[in-house]
Amino acid sequence: MKNLYLSKLYQASTTKDTYQMIGLMSGTALDGLDIALVELGQGKPLKLLAFKTYDYDPAIRKEILSTMKGKLAQASAMNFKLGSLYSRLVNDFLKINQLNPQNILAIASHGQTVYHKNGSSSYQIGEADVIAKNTNIPVIYDFRSGDIAVGGTGAPLVAYLDYYLSQHNKNLNYAFQNLGGIGNVTFIDKQKNIQAFDTGPANILSNIFTSLATEQRQFFDVDAKLASTGNINQELLSYMLAHRFFKRDAPKSTGHEEFGELYSQELLTKFPNIKLVDFIRTSLRLTAISIKQAYQKYAPANLNLVILSGGGVCNQLLVNDIKEQLAQKGRAIKLFSEEFYLADEAKEAICFALLGWHRICGIKTNFKTVTGAKRQVSLGKIALPD
Repeated sequence: MKNLYLSKLYQASTTKDTYQMIGLMSGTALDGLDIALVELGQGKPLKLLAFKTYDYDPAIRKEILSTMKGKLAQASAMNFKLGSLYSRLVNDFLKINQLNPQNILAIASHGQTVYHKNGSSSYQIGEADVIAKNTNIPVIYDFRSGDIAVGGTGAPLVAYLDYYLSQHNKNLNYAFQNLGGIGNVTFIDKQKNIQAFDTGPANILSNIFTSLATEQRQFFDVDAKLASTGNINQELLSYMLAHRFFKRDAPKSTGHEEFGELYSQELLTKFPNIKLVDFIRTSLRLTAISIKQAYQKYAPANLNLVILSGGGVCNQLLVNDIKEQLAQKGRAIKLFSEEFYLADEAKEAICFALLGWHRICGIKTNFKTVTGAKRQVSLGKIALPD
């Protein structure tokens, strides 16, 4: 059976037929598992066929956060627990979309990052063998280790999809700005030079302070209702903008280790008299200003188009802040869905479906100018059902 699965993957890599792939993504915001069904083929346009987000219940979210601070035994146990959860969710996705597992070439799973140290190590959990064995579909996984092995930072990886989509119009200087838990940008100029890196926190701090303000009844600020009642505290904003991350040169990446619960507690301790709604509002302005500063330092001259994506596009207050900071004559700011007719929230899951497909085809999927890797490699490993 193992050889049959490998033969199927090999056959797909040598034909020009179209295939269906499933992409899985669970990001820094810890809001849930995104599942995208994508049609792909060599020389064929990418097509999103179905998408669904499965929200994490509070207990799972709490366990993941605990794992980030826990010991090896806890991380190992959670790796298998998430693998089982992802299997059940994929099988449910297949059922509600009336999909036959035999018609799915592979699942490409990013997993849940529980540790990432820039250019040194990265660990995503959600055991791929458990997913493969319980869905009867091969799984492409662990997309970051290959880049780190050749001297890269292991992030950001979504730049690969940005480059792929930039072929839509080759006469523009692009900025693809993702607003997940962490913000990241991909700059692509008309000569197709590419640079990408994390810009800093996007939703992560707002989510943490929202959870505290609502006593864990909400894990994100729906329609920016809480932030809209808050004020920007300039002293707090200045303190956050002085964070060591913003002083580092690109390529760079970050995560919970620098902007998670420990950092939020540091802020709460240092500024005990600030209201939680002011923390939420100020964190949004931090995101917008940190993006502006990154663009001032690294963006191509005459930047024509900024494309916003990720969960942060649902926060109109954040989007307005970013538009205000980036406003410039001759520069358009659009949503990912407006420009490419693909769902904003599906972008990262689509990206991993594409990375998984290109791993099967043996196509190199990292960029030296993005991660600092010494050479290009094809990212991902393969787990088989049997």
